[in-house]
Amino acid sequence: MNKAIILLALLAACGKEGQGGGAAGAGGAIEITGEMSTAAYRDFDPADVARGGRAILPLLSDVDSFNPYLSTSVDADEVHGLLWPLPLQERADYHKGPPSFAPRLVDRWEVKGKTIAMHIREDAVWSDGVPVTSKDVEFSARAAKDPDVAWPNSSILDQITRVEIVDDKNYLLHYSEEYPYMLMDSKDWRIIPSHVFGKIPFNRWKGYPDWDKVAHVVSGPYKVESYKHNEEFVLVPNDRYWDKELPRISRVVFRVINSQQTQFDALLSGGIDAMQAVKPKDVKRVKARSDLVLYTFLSRSYGYAGWNCEHWIFRDPEVRRAMTLAINRKNIVEALFYGYAQEAASPIISSMWACDRSIKPWPFDRAAAAKILAERGWTKGPDGVLVKDGKRFEFYISYNAGNEIREQIVQLARSDLREIGVLAKPRPLDSNVLSENLQKGEEEAWVWGWYVATKVDEKPTFHSSSIGGFNYCRWANPRIDQLIDTGRIEPDLEKARAIWKEFQAIFHREQPYTILYEPRSINVAHSRLKNVEMNSIDIYDNLPEWFIPKGLQK
Repeated sequence: MNKAIILLALLAACGKEGQGGGAAGAGGAIEITGEMSTAAYRDFDPADVARGGRAILPLLSDVDSFNPYLSTSVDADEVHGLLWPLPLQERADYHKGPPSFAPRLVDRWEVKGKTIAMHIREDAVWSDGVPVTSKDVEFSARAAKDPDVAWPNSSILDQITRVEIVDDKNYLLHYSEEYPYMLMDSKDWRIIPSHVFGKIPFNRWKGYPDWDKVAHVVSGPYKVESYKHNEEFVLVPNDRYWDKELPRISRVVFRVINSQQTQFDALLSGGIDAMQAVKPKDVKRVKARSDLVLYTFLSRSYGYAGWNCEHWIFRDPEVRRAMTLAINRKNIVEALFYGYAQEAASPIISSMWACDRSIKPWPFDRAAAAKILAERGWTKGPDGVLVKDGKRFEFYISYNAGNEIREQIVQLARSDLREIGVLAKPRPLDSNVLSENLQKGEEEAWVWGWYVATKVDEKPTFHSSSIGGFNYCRWANPRIDQLIDTGRIEPDLEKARAIWKEFQAIFHREQPYTILYEPRSINVAHSRLKNVEMNSIDIYDNLPEWFIPKGLQK
C-alpha cells in the first residue's frame, strides 16, 4: 500500500495456524506469536460458526472525517476499510519486492503495457441499491487528484493519466509509463459513490460539516447505523454486500477512548472486546488472563522525533545530527518496550526489501553532540541552557495527548537533551490538532510515528512537493527529490535498491528525523471472538470474518 499512514502486510505466523507461537501456562492467556507481520488464531469448531452478537472496539481518536479523501487518521482508515473496500486486496510478498494482489471490489484485471483493464464485480452495489460502476471509479480518481480536495496521498495517482470508462463494469487505467507499482497504484484509492459525494462540489469539500450523513452509502460489509461525535459510532451489516456470508458480527461499536490506559482498563473490565497497541509493560497482566488472546507480530512502523527543517534552530543538518547523538535511543527501547522493539536508522524499515541494513543507528554520544553544537557557536548561558546570537536553544516538542509511550519518550528525550544544554519543552496536543499543525509547519519538534507503505515510495513524507502534506519536517533537498522521483518508478529492482540506498545515506547524514525505534505490534482480543487475524495490513482486516459462538453472544 502507498499511504505512509497505513499498515499493509500479511506474512504467516510461526507455528501451526490456529495455535500460533505457543500458549501461556495453565490459566493464562493464549499467546499467538507471529514470525513476521501477522498472527492468526483459528482454533475453533466449524460447527460453532454463527452470525449475531456485538463487538465493542476502541479508537484513540474520533474519525477525523467520513470522507476518505479528507482523512489523515489511521483509526479512520481502519473504519473506512469496512465501509469502502479497496479494489484489490494486497498479498504479503512485499518483502521480496512489489507485492501481488487478490480480487476485492475488482474481480479481474489485465496489465497491457501502460494500460490496466479492470472489471468491477457484477454483484457490487451501493447500500442504496445503485450499482457500483466505472463512473464511480472515474469520479474517485478526480477527487483524489483535485487540488481543492488536496488529498495528502494524491501522489498515488501521479502516473495515472486517465481513467477511461469502457462500460458500467469495465474501465481502463492509462499510465504515463510502465513501472513496478502500476497495479498497486490502481487500487490504493477508495471508490466512493459519485451519485452521493458528487452532489457537493470539490471546492466545498473541506468546509462541509456533514460527511457523517453523506457517508451512509457504502459498498463494504458494514454501514454506519449511528454516530455521536467524539463518543461512538455503530456499524451494522450492509445487507447488499456481495459476500452474503459476511459479516458475521451483527453490531460493531467503535468507542472513542482517548487514553491507552483507559482503553486497557476497559479491556480488563470487559468494557471493550479487543485493543491494539497494548503497552509492553502491560503484557504480563494480559498473560495472566485466561479470557484473552495476545497477538504479537512485526509491526511495519517506526517511531521518530521530527525536526522542523525550516525552524531557525534545525535548519542545520549537523544540529539535527547532534540531537540524534544526544538522545539515548537504546534506553528508550529497553525502558519502554520490554523487548518488543528495536533500534532503527532508516525510514525504510528493516523488513522491507529496499532497506539498507548496513546503515547503523548513530551512537548515543553526548560528548560528540556537545562538540558539534560548540563548533556552531552555541555556548552555555548562566542557567546551563545553550545560547547563540542572544537566542536560547529551547523549543517545544509536541506529542499526541493520551499516548503514554510518546509522553514517556518525550520526557526521556527532554532529560537527555538537558544534559547538553538543550531545553525541550513538552507539549501534549489532540491527535487531529497536532496533525493539522504539522501540515501547516507550525510545530518546532515532535514525537510521532508512521505506519509505512508496502510500496517503497518516500514521496509523501520526504519530497519537497509534499511540504504542506505529510512532509512534516519540511525537508527540501533537490537530490532527495531526484532519488524519490526515479526510485519510485524504477522497474529494475537492483537499480531501485541502489537508488534507495543513496536516499538512506543522505537521510542518515542529514537527520530530518531522529529514528527512535521499530516496534512489534501487541494486540489483544477477548477469547470469545473467533477466527481473528491480527496483521499489519489493517488490524481489523478480517473483522467481517470474525464470529461469536451463539452461547457467548451478548
